[in-house]
Amino acid sequence: MKRILIVNNNMHIGGVQKALLNLLQTLHADYDITLLLFYRGGALLNEVPVSYTHLPAHETVLDLVC
Repeated sequence: MKRILIVNNNMHIGGVQKALLNLLQTLHADYDITLLLFYRGGALLNEVPVSYTHLPAHETVLDLVC
């Protein structure tokens, strides 16, 4: 299964966040998706499916790749 890392600032109500939720719902069957949020909060955070991996903001993308 292919893996995807998606990086976003937060899950507050906004256009990017709503589009991200739609993307997660569309891709969940075919990809192993990891979601990195710089601020783990926002009204839409509860709508992110539980099956996704959430990374704490203190981990950097470089640490994840190496």
